[in-house]
Parts: sequence; C-alpha cells; structure tokens
Amino acid sequence: AHSLAGNPAAAIDALMHHGGQFLNTKLIDLSQQLLLRSTDQLPQAAALQASVNQLRSQCGTTPARAILGQESERQPGAVALRTRTAALRVTTTASQDPAG
Repeated sequence: AHSLAGNPAAAIDALMHHGGQFLNTKLIDLSQQLLLRSTDQLPQAAALQASVNQLRSQCGTTPARAILGQESERQPGAVALRTRTAALRVTTTASQDPAG
C-alpha cells in the first residue's frame, strides 16, 4: 500500500523490518526488487541497499542468478536423460579409482 501511495521508502522499510524480524528471505527479496525499481526516486537508496545486504548476509542468502548453460554441461532448453549405461559407467569408474 505504501508503494502504491507513492512512498516506496516506507514500503521497503516495512518489508525489511518484517523480513528481518522473521528472517523471511521472500520479504527481503521483495524489498530488494522494490528498491531496484524505485532507486531513482529515493535519495537514501544507497543506505537502503546496505540494509538489504546486511539482512541478506544474516539470512545467508545471495542474489539469485540463472544457471542454465553456465556451470553445467546441459545447454539451455536441453534435457539430460539418465540411462542405465551412464549410471554403470559412473559406478565402474568410481570403483576403479585408486584414490577412492
């Protein structure tokens, strides 16, 4: 309601207060999204961002990022099919490993 009334700072403060009180990462993420959306309207955006970052560190959350095709062998949109031969190959390789 604060954001719709033209007071995004109050909305961000309320989200951060309740997010910090209950360590609710969804509320903290919502405060981050609202802050990003209304940064140009807020002269205290840097201080609010520091508060959001502090709450995130308390909750152990980091900003989400898409992982499709970045750190895996699977291409975006592709499907990885697991077959019995692949599972046997992994098991056989692991049993032949001298370090294991």
